[in-house]
Amino acid sequence: MKKLIAFILSMTFMLALAGCSSDRRTEASTSNETNNPSKNTQSETGYFIPDYNTTNNLHCDEFLKNLKSDGYIRGGEKDYNYNTDNITRTVNITPKSISDETSDIEVFWVSDAHCFLMVNHTIYRYDTIGGYHHQLCLWDYDNNGTKDLVSYNTSGSGLSYMSVDIFDLTSFEQIQVISRMILNEPRFSFECKNGAIYIDGEELTYSNGSFHCNSFNKDAQ
Repeated sequence: MKKLIAFILSMTFMLALAGCSSDRRTEASTSNETNNPSKNTQSETGYFIPDYNTTNNLHCDEFLKNLKSDGYIRGGEKDYNYNTDNITRTVNITPKSISDETSDIEVFWVSDAHCFLMVNHTIYRYDTIGGYHHQLCLWDYDNNGTKDLVSYNTSGSGLSYMSVDIFDLTSFEQIQVISRMILNEPRFSFECKNGAIYIDGEELTYSNGSFHCNSFNKDAQ
């Protein structure tokens, strides 16, 4: 009987120790996650929260009709070879901040793969290769009186890049402001506020044919 009681007490003590050890591991794990904001950000938002409505079908029929009849422009050249018969889904991803300001600029996401920009019913290819536009806004970067389309995006297959690009709505050319490889360079934040663009909290400016921003400490051509 004494041996049985001793055995039960021994087992109870061992189970109590195991429970304490498990609690310490749980506390340590929670502490590591709390102290690692990048991990939390990645798990909760995938690093980015798109600012457009991914279920909007406004003007999609008009866009598809124009794409089928008139094709699109890429690199200054017309292309009529996009197979519209294979399109499975079309979404108007124009942010409300842009559509509230103008109805002449719309961005469409096609078959979860390709992106197009429609400006006054003319369509331009607007892909980021292997990536996505995560934030879109208007900014008159060169002060010529026409606001241009700014994209904060990711691109790349295998080697991923984070970039800021401008689609100039006067020349209809795409200009890269900054691009960083995500694997070996720090990520940067992007904000469009009160008619200005900020990268890592520093204002982006343009003068003498170059972009300037203290956050990357060099001119981006």
